Amino acid sequence: MLIDKFCTYLHKERNYSEKTIDAYRVDIQSFESFLKEIYGKTLKNAGSKDIRRWIVYLSSQGLEPRSVNRKLTALRSFYKFLLKTETIKSNPTTGIPGLKVRKKQSVPLSETEMKRLLDDFLFENNFEGWRDYAVIKTFYDTGMRRAELISLTEKSFDWDNGVIRILGKGHKERLVPMLPDLMETLLTYRRFKEEKWPGLAKESPFFLTNSGKKIYEMFVHRLINRYLSAVSSKEKKSPHMLRHSFATHILNRGADLNTIKELLGHSGLAATQHYLHSGLGELKKIYRESHPRSRKK
Repeated sequence: MLIDKFCTYLHKERNYSEKTIDAYRVDIQSFESFLKEIYGKTLKNAGSKDIRRWIVYLSSQGLEPRSVNRKLTALRSFYKFLLKTETIKSNPTTGIPGLKVRKKQSVPLSETEMKRLLDDFLFENNFEGWRDYAVIKTFYDTGMRRAELISLTEKSFDWDNGVIRILGKGHKERLVPMLPDLMETLLTYRRFKEEKWPGLAKESPFFLTNSGKKIYEMFVHRLINRYLSAVSSKEKKSPHMLRHSFATHILNRGADLNTIKELLGHSGLAATQHYLHSGLGELKKIYRESHPRSRKK
């Protein structure tokens, strides 16, 4: 009964999605079963100690800290609701911290893997092949985000000056230069596109699906995943990995963080420094080899 009222509240007053509400329901029912079967308690008379025991129990079952924390989030919302409706006098989740989640270090693609894909992989000499090649090269040569690439239009390109006008987060615009090879690739793709759909307006999307519609997030993710799978065994094969690889590779080759910050469209250096970790090994190597006081064997 209490869970039903809570789910109705989430739906009508908080506008939560059905998927989220169902997940919250399952998590709270799981805690309810734990209380009843082991301690003979109900949701209303559960205390902080019971919640801590549940967290320990979930961890002992091999549940990842992230999953445990998600269930704890559901409980926090549930007990806040009970407190708000004066069903309980105190919130048993108060003061209970979530489990520490170890951040997974994202490993960028190597320069060898990117060379294998861009120089050695055979793309079809047609609209689809050149589009796929152009999408991959645009990500890797500019470091732009997936949403930024999707939103590119014919007007985004200044072919005379060799720059792309990118509309980033917060509608902030930045100019990113095109390498000659990237410009040549984009112009070749454009010719194939114009053969299929002549007379496209300047406001029309630059990258199109095979049916002439604007590309979308899942389309781009599948495209990148498919091609990266052919050259890399790394677990993550997403558009963001190309952005990460772009930043890491130019950092390794001497670009300073401020330059990378501008190219990536970050508002501050804190976000850019995330990419320093993966490039640290290469920087140490360059430092050891170049510093005059380094002892070289």
